[in-house]
Amino acid sequence: ASAIKDRTGQPVIVENKPGAGGALGMDYVAKSAPDGYTLGSANTGDFISKFLHPDQAFDPLTDLTPVAMVGHAPQLLVVGSAVPAKTFGEFIEYARARPGKVNYGSPGVGSLSHIGAEYLAKLAGLKLVHVPYRGAIPAVADMIAGRVQMMHISLNPIIGQVRAGTLRPLVVAAKQRWADYLPDVPTSVELGMPEYDMDIWFGMVAPHGTPKPIVNQLNGRS
Repeated sequence: ASAIKDRTGQPVIVENKPGAGGALGMDYVAKSAPDGYTLGSANTGDFISKFLHPDQAFDPLTDLTPVAMVGHAPQLLVVGSAVPAKTFGEFIEYARARPGKVNYGSPGVGSLSHIGAEYLAKLAGLKLVHVPYRGAIPAVADMIAGRVQMMHISLNPIIGQVRAGTLRPLVVAAKQRWADYLPDVPTSVELGMPEYDMDIWFGMVAPHGTPKPIVNQLNGRS
């Protein structure tokens, strides 16, 4: 927000619109005036949502304009401290021994957390129970409390809990270790599951029809 304010000279207000795995926020952006004053923080999941929910109110491919790529990050398999598994292999054994009894939280149906966990379940032959929430914060809170046992999530919403030891990352779903933050957590490739790769991108988007000069100014090309 501060970087945008510095470039545009305009105050920036961050408005959270959780729900439906991020679709509510993107729908708000898509239906806003294309004047450069409304932007959305998007990720991979926002642009595949149309394939999961073909009846949703907006099409990210035609109703949104990409502004800038912010970065990318892998997703993690994370468990609460009450789960006895200390490694990825131990968790797979733990879940296989409890079909239909291991719950996982997500920010909503169709979110990347949901897709990632279901993809892992398919690859490893697990029967997990999905518990959707309105956003990541309440899902993480319930994982800490032990109401759900695991999540498939990026590091940013949980970094404080990981450092405090209340949540335990077991695997980085990517080709390379996250050396800057989780140097000791193995990758899915190291653990013999290379297809379990959930590296996602993050970027800024604007409503379709936002004038190109405005987009260029926001992404730094002018």
